Amino acid sequence: MLAEHFIKQGWRTVSHDNGKDFDRELKEELNRKYEGREELDRGELEDKFRSRRRMLGLTALVLALVFLFSVTGRWIAIFTGPAFTFLQESWALSDDPLVEDLRGSVVQVFVENRGDAARGSMRGSGFNLHPDGLVVTNRHLVERAASVRVSFPGVGTFTAEQWTVYPDADLAVIKLQAEDLPVVELSGAPAYPDQEVLIIGNPLQFARIANRGEVIGYRNNPQSDIPLIVVEAMIYPGSSGSPVFNELGEVVGVIYATLRNSEPSEVKGLAVSAAELRKFLAELEFD
Repeated sequence: MLAEHFIKQGWRTVSHDNGKDFDRELKEELNRKYEGREELDRGELEDKFRSRRRMLGLTALVLALVFLFSVTGRWIAIFTGPAFTFLQESWALSDDPLVEDLRGSVVQVFVENRGDAARGSMRGSGFNLHPDGLVVTNRHLVERAASVRVSFPGVGTFTAEQWTVYPDADLAVIKLQAEDLPVVELSGAPAYPDQEVLIIGNPLQFARIANRGEVIGYRNNPQSDIPLIVVEAMIYPGSSGSPVFNELGEVVGVIYATLRNSEPSEVKGLAVSAAELRKFLAELEFD
């Protein structure tokens, strides 16, 4: 009766003699039942792994492209824009002995401003007038400075002890503690219209770029009665404080701004005259 009950309920009875067969069948059934699931789980894991690997690869590619653009983007802009023109001219002028001699006295001016996060660090140009270090630059570069450093090519970088600004024009003088520094001379003659000039400075993060220019004439300064020299040349950010040399290698002016109403294809700069710089130097008093 008990056997019939098991049969009706779908159960199979086994004796002790066929227990091994039952165990084998049970294992086979369990294997059939779970092998598929194991394969499914393994497949899912492999799909997830491949998906994650593709995502990591895509992320790495994006990061690599961002890095590549950040490194090369500036150079692409340089070699496809107007900066390429002044680089070409500067390279050509490197063979001129006068240009190479003048470059030694043209400096880079590095400024850290105090309490002015918007202005932060600034970089401009300047030139040296005395072997012990008397560097001319622009007032707008150093008037809020907490520290000033001046770099000479092939000589080194000096931390300025003192600097002073000229209230009547955009001029400043930085005093260094040094000796035997290369110098340039100020011209005793004023710049004149149609005069060919040479400008050496540090535009667009480049150092001591030399370019030819031409004096257009003079214009009145709306903020004072000091006439300003208008120079047609390639003037860009970083050119502030650049000396304007005549054909003898004497300074006739100091670049301080770009003329805003000039045509896009014609870059013009404004310069303070050497005559005005002489007035400033005559008033200097350092400790």
